[in-house]
Amino acid sequence: MRKISETRSSDSPFIKSVTRVRYTEASTEVEPPDGHWALVVIKHRGQTQVLHTGTTTKPVTLRFEKEDEYIGISFKPGTFLPHLPAEQLVDCGMFLPKVNRRDFWLRNDAWEIPTFDNAEALVNKLVDNRLLAADDIVDAILKDLPKGFSPRSAQRHFLQTTGITLNYFRQIQRARQAGDLLQTGSTAPEAALAAGYYDQAHMTKSLKKILGRTPGEITQSGIR
Repeated sequence: MRKISETRSSDSPFIKSVTRVRYTEASTEVEPPDGHWALVVIKHRGQTQVLHTGTTTKPVTLRFEKEDEYIGISFKPGTFLPHLPAEQLVDCGMFLPKVNRRDFWLRNDAWEIPTFDNAEALVNKLVDNRLLAADDIVDAILKDLPKGFSPRSAQRHFLQTTGITLNYFRQIQRARQAGDLLQTGSTAPEAALAAGYYDQAHMTKSLKKILGRTPGEITQSGIR
């Protein structure tokens, strides 16, 4: 076992999930996009850093050393930091300055570095200070609620808060669904049909682009 990991849900309307991982040996992993941005607390060689990762659109290769740890707070689509344009952080990340061993700097204030168990406390404080917000239009789009806005307005809101288009977000979700189906025993034709692809060829092209693997590779070795 190269790592010990744990993921939990959250009752926060802003958080998708919180993950904690510790590596028991050096590891290189390919992380596919999931359509979400995150705040990540990284512990490496005795030092702690806070990373703001933007939404990714393609697989990212990550390398870890033995004893590395990280805690990731993954945010729901439509949740955003108003002072940091989402489009500028697509496929990249930004380390936030540290104040001391316990605090990091965001905007004009120091904030306590969160733990796996108290991530919601940081998020609540950011919301209270208007450094974190949620776009109700994006939430309505993803829940298929009655819409009182135009498709153009919907696309604009989605792009501004996630950095990617609604169409590409849905492509990511479809590719991940197909990957899950392949890993749990579905054949390629079955996965393509269940995930809503036009045909198997279209699914193969999408999985190679978004997940970085062919259906056969996913079935044989897994990607997640």
